Amino acid sequence: MKIPGLLLLSALLSAASGNKPPVTVRITFPPSKQHIIGELLTARQMGLLSSGGWQKSGVYHLSADAVPADLFFYQGPGSDTLYVGSVAAQDTAVQLRLPLVLRKNLLGHYVCPKCHKSDKTVTIVNSEAPLVRRTITGTDTTYSSIIGRKLYEGCISGGARAHCQRDNIRF
Repeated sequence: MKIPGLLLLSALLSAASGNKPPVTVRITFPPSKQHIIGELLTARQMGLLSSGGWQKSGVYHLSADAVPADLFFYQGPGSDTLYVGSVAAQDTAVQLRLPLVLRKNLLGHYVCPKCHKSDKTVTIVNSEAPLVRRTITGTDTTYSSIIGRKLYEGCISGGARAHCQRDNIRF
């Protein structure tokens, strides 16, 4: 037996969620990269992840429950999951351009497209034998491929040019 107050509340909640239209995200590519197929991923602050599906047209439809969120583009195995932008709760359509136009500050460090700061960004360097820094603190030993303002990776380039340690994103 349902309680009338709970029945009314559930009806109001379902009506409120049903009124939100899906969010349309359109990603445009330069003419030389029109053939790119990829998946649009959304990540929210709570760690929830959803997918806009694999599309060749560059038009993705996200459910209203998936926003606000950060948007990432994934092309498949061997490629990085690249940050492409964010979508706000009030947005119904978003236009993005891939690859992102990256900025550098006066010192030559990349500016993060999400937090718009450069103090925690590192440049990704691809090499055959990546350098590794070893740090020994007491009995703990940690290894890091970040040395100075560079992140050393293997010889296969995943497409990202920089990494923001604050937001933990590649762009």
